[in-house]
Order: sequence, then structure tokens, then C-alpha cells
Amino acid sequence: QYSMWAVDYRQTSPIQSMNALVVVLGNAQSLGLQLTGALTRKALGNLYHRDMARYREAEERYETAGGIFSAYNLRESAALLYNDYGTLCLEMARYIAATEKFSASAAHWVLLTKQSPNNSRYRGMAGRMYIKAGQAQSATGDSLNAQRLLRSGIAELRNEAVMTKSYTELIRNLIIVSGFYHAQEDLPKSIDQLQQAAKAAAQYEDDPKLIAQIHQLLATDYRAMNQPAKANEEAAKARRVLEDAAAAGTAASTKLASSANLPAGSLAQLELAAKRGAVALQELKRYPEAAAILQQLLATQKQVGTIEEQIETLQALAAVMDLQNKPLESLNARLDATRLATKVNKKTLAADIVGDMVSAFIQIGDLDNALEALTELDPIVQQSGNLRKLADVREGRGELLASHNRNEDAVVDYRRALDI
Repeated sequence: QYSMWAVDYRQTSPIQSMNALVVVLGNAQSLGLQLTGALTRKALGNLYHRDMARYREAEERYETAGGIFSAYNLRESAALLYNDYGTLCLEMARYIAATEKFSASAAHWVLLTKQSPNNSRYRGMAGRMYIKAGQAQSATGDSLNAQRLLRSGIAELRNEAVMTKSYTELIRNLIIVSGFYHAQEDLPKSIDQLQQAAKAAAQYEDDPKLIAQIHQLLATDYRAMNQPAKANEEAAKARRVLEDAAAAGTAASTKLASSANLPAGSLAQLELAAKRGAVALQELKRYPEAAAILQQLLATQKQVGTIEEQIETLQALAAVMDLQNKPLESLNARLDATRLATKVNKKTLAADIVGDMVSAFIQIGDLDNALEALTELDPIVQQSGNLRKLADVREGRGELLASHNRNEDAVVDYRRALDI
């Protein structure tokens, strides 16, 4: 029963989820159920890490659970845990430890691949972990070993793509590896990765933003190599892709506005085209048109969509309003999104939306509304149990007050942050 409560409370109240998991762990320990205890520790670790930012508590749970999974040769459980553990280390800027954890995860996936050579998922997961390990290794300054890990990652992801005929993950990671070589100022290798991505995208990819990104990055590299003709050619390709997506999105939005009772399949296709069109228009800096599509998409979702879909669209709409310097419209969209998140009792999501609202107020210099939003954010974050974020909220409010010479009030907030 407590396990079910922990799952139910995960999105609505991390503190209650934590309390339920602590009870489950205590019962497992008293009954000598090691595997149940390990699974519960992993769940607690994820909760402390992802939802509550309690990194020390998360690390303790990951460390113990990882040892148990490995002792029982539960390779998939261990691999998944070491991915989470590596991500935690990365967020703590412990890059050597992150490399070790991601590499351990990759090693488990590789062993699983040897046991089941036709399992594409194992190959894909091994590839993703090698890429993450390579990125962490690069952050330590060890570019030679980073390259080795990145190459291993691309090889596994290529195998997965061939097996599944799905190339999106390979393309995204080729872009990541290109970025590594670009940072190393090895532009020919950066271009090679991007050309591989472009070739795969031309055959298998339909996400216009991703395709345009490849051409934009190629244009950047060619300019850096003083090849303006090739740079202009790639920039033109990127623009054509975005303009085509924008036109398709506008047409889809018109159909959504004029059609009623569409079949579910047709509705999903139109909504996807509209979303991609709005993104393309935003990339093209045609913000009013992007906002119009998002408003139509929101109207459709209010009739037949989910609350989660409405929240996502409202957040996208607020971001577009920010780009147009329309603070009132941006505020209204985020307020609507916050109300919906609160309605479905998603406190962490509501806190994130209010945090975006604060950033928008600060950007336009609206001190009073920024302070009011931070005041409203404090109890929401308290209820989520994220102590690190709560300290950041109070410190941020103090910094904002101090920057406007309200030093006595700032000291109060700094002290409240220290008290956590």
C-alpha cells in the first residue's frame, strides 16, 4: 500500500512520496528483503535527486542500491541506476565520478547486448551512456579519452538505428559529437559528423527544427573555415526547411480552426504540424504568427486535449510573448498554466512555471511583480520539499532587494535562506 502511495504522490507531493518510501524501506530492512530494499533505495534516490535536490541523500541511496544490484547480477537495474548516479555527479560538477558512473552503465548494457545481440534497446542505451561518459570526460580536460568514448557511443547508436530504422537518436548524438570537435577547433571532424547527420536526416528524419539545426551548424563551421559559399548554401537550406514547416503549420492551424469532430489520427497529425510550424516561425523570428498558431492550438486542446497539453502550449505561448516584449500577455499565459498545474496538484511543475514568471519580470525590470511572484513561489517550493530550490528562491529574493537598495529586507531573506 505504501509503495502505491509513493507512486501516486510523486508528482503531487514529493514529501509524502518520500515518507511512504521510507516506510517501505524500513519494512524491507526488517524482513531482510535486500532486492526490495535496493529498488526502494533507487526510488528514494531518484526522488531526492530529481524532485528535492537533496544530493547527499540521493548519493547514499544510489551507492547502496548499486552495490546490491551488481552483487545479484541484475545488469539492467544496475545500468539504469548508474545512469541516474552519473547524472547526479554531473550536476554536482564531479566530472571524473560522472565519467565512471556513465561508463559503468555502458559496460552493463554492452554485456546485455552480448547476451541478446538482437535487442536494439540494449545497443541504444549503451550508445547513450558512452556519449554521456564522453561528455563528462571532456569536462575533465581529457579530450583523447573523451573521443574514444564518443566514438564508441556513435558506433552503438548506429547499430541501433540500422536495426530499428529510426535515426533520430543517432542524428542528435552526431550533433553532440560535432559540438565536441567544434570546441576542440577541429572543424573538419565537426563537419564530418554534421554531414553524416544531414545524410541520415535526409532519408529518415521529419523534424524540421532538427534538420534546420544541422544546416545552421554546418553554416557556422564553414564560415569559421572561411568558406562563405558553402556557409550561405547551408544557411539557405536551413531557412527553406523552416519556411516549409511554417507554411505547413499555418495550414494545419487553419484546418484546426475550421474543422470539427476530426478523427483522432487526423487531429494528432494537424496538432503536430501546428506545433512544428509554431517552432519554425519562432526560429524565423515571425513571432506574431507563431503566437497565433499556439493560440489556435490551445483553443483546440481546451476542447479535446489534456491539461498537460494545455500547460505545455501555454508555456510556449508565454515564451513567444516574452520575445515580443509583451509582459502582460506573457503573465496571463503563465498564470493560466500555473492554475492548471495547481488544479491537477502538480506542485513541482507549478513552481517551475512561477520561476519562469519571475525571470520574465526581472528581465523587464518589474521589481514589484517579481517580488510578489517570489513570495508566492516560496510556499509552493516548501510543499514540494526541494530545500535547495527553496534556498535559491529566498537568496534570489534577497539579491533582487539588495540590487534595489532595500538592504534591510534583503538581509531578512538571506537569513531565511541560511536557516534552511
